[in-house]
Parts: sequence; C-alpha cells; structure tokens
Amino acid sequence: HSVLTLTIERRGPGAALRKSRIHLVDLAGNERWDTFGPEMDRSHTKELTAINRSLHVLGSCVQALTQPPAVSKKDGRQIMPHVPYRDSALTMILRDSLSGNSFITMLCTVCSCSLY
Repeated sequence: HSVLTLTIERRGPGAALRKSRIHLVDLAGNERWDTFGPEMDRSHTKELTAINRSLHVLGSCVQALTQPPAVSKKDGRQIMPHVPYRDSALTMILRDSLSGNSFITMLCTVCSCSLY
C-alpha cells in the first residue's frame, strides 16, 4: 500500500489552531495466489500475506464501526464493539479518519477480466 498524509494547520480568531488531515491511500490490488503460479518466491509470498492481512483488518474495522452498539443485559447500558485498529499499521494510520468526525470518499477501480 502507499499512504500520503497531508496535514493542514490554520490559526483562527483568538489564536485557536485548526488542524486537518487528508489521507490519500492506494491499496494494493490483485492479491490472488493462483495468478502467480509456481514461480512465486518466498519474499513475494510474505508480501501477499501482509497485504491480504492488512486489507482483512481494514474490513474488520469498518465492519465493527458500522455495527450498532450492543445493550448490556445487566444494566441496559450500550456496549460499543471492539474496533481492532492495532492489528495493522494501515488501520493505525487511518484511525482518526475511520472514526469520529470525518468525511471519507472512496474511489474504486474494478476490472471484470477473468485473469483477476
């Protein structure tokens, strides 16, 4: 993956500092094992494993954030689901963008070719 983070700071009235971050993320594509055949070496296998793992963790974080909070049977309080940000470097970087007060735009390039 590649991540470019832009941090923008602005002094407002009363010397208040406003900070914004823009994360531009290029997620690696085509992590299928069967497209590379038997000539795949050990370093390439490790790279594919790491890419697939970080994409899985990103999906797990998004899934946990979209789940409604559970209600405790004991006292009726809301129990927020665990979000596994710490399981991947990618989700640690994107933590502030995935939760809280942020806007997210996703652009996808999809290929329906039978090779992928």
